[in-house]
Order: sequence, then structure tokens, then C-alpha cells
Amino acid sequence: MEAPQSSTPAHQYPQAIQLKLYQAFIFSIPILFSIILFLLFYLFYLKRRASNFSTTPPVLPMTIHDAMPHITTSFDSDLKAELKNQLSTILFDEYLKARDSLCCVCLGEFEIKEELLQVVSCKHVFHVDCIRHWLQSNSTCPLCRAAIVTA
Repeated sequence: MEAPQSSTPAHQYPQAIQLKLYQAFIFSIPILFSIILFLLFYLFYLKRRASNFSTTPPVLPMTIHDAMPHITTSFDSDLKAELKNQLSTILFDEYLKARDSLCCVCLGEFEIKEELLQVVSCKHVFHVDCIRHWLQSNSTCPLCRAAIVTA
């Protein structure tokens, strides 16, 4: 008696598995390649973005007075005269340190025996350069917005 013969040869079954593995491999290669490209692009983007934040931008003048300090106008002289009446010069001491120790314009701490300008109307104190820079574009106290320079 002869052994019954199967309709499919024994070598075709492993070939079908090989074909499916080959198809899966062909399908997965472009996907992996795309993922790698996307990750590389993202890393370069983050590196460029981080380098943009680490470099300091060019310093541009904040006001027209910074751009052209040699030009004085009648407004500047009027402002200086008005400031003499509205701001008093004081020395920072222990009493002021207990009350206020930070300049709210630059957020820097005052030092003992440092010369400061005090707004007469509200008694707030600031560094001389800070309040002068502030008053070039504003006419109020930086802290409480009380009028310093009357227009």
C-alpha cells in the first residue's frame, strides 16, 4: 500500500512563512527609516532652538535717548528740573533696609550707604539710573503708579 500523498508539498509551507516574513520586513523598513529621520530632525530642531536661547540678542537702544545721548531737548531739561522737585536723593541705611531692600525696576538689592532717589509723594526708593531710565518713558512711580512728573 502506498502512503497517501498530501495535496501540498512539504516545502511550500515554510515558503509561505518566509514570504510573510519578507513582506513584513519590506513593510517595516520604510517605517523605521521615517521614524529615524523624524527623530534626527527633532533633535536638530531642539539643538538649534537651544542655541538660539543661549546666545544673547544684540543690544538695541530702549529709547530714543539711548540711541542719541548727545542730543538734548527742551523736554529733557524740563524733565530734569521737574525731577529735582519730585525726587529726593537719600542714602540707603538700616532703617530703609527694614522697610524696603529691593529696587522694583531692576530687582537688585540696595547696598548700605548707596545713593538712591526717593519719590516724594509715595516715599518709594529706586536706584538713580533705574528711575531715570524709567522716567524717560513713564511719568508714574514704577511701584504704585502715583504721578511723579505732572504734565
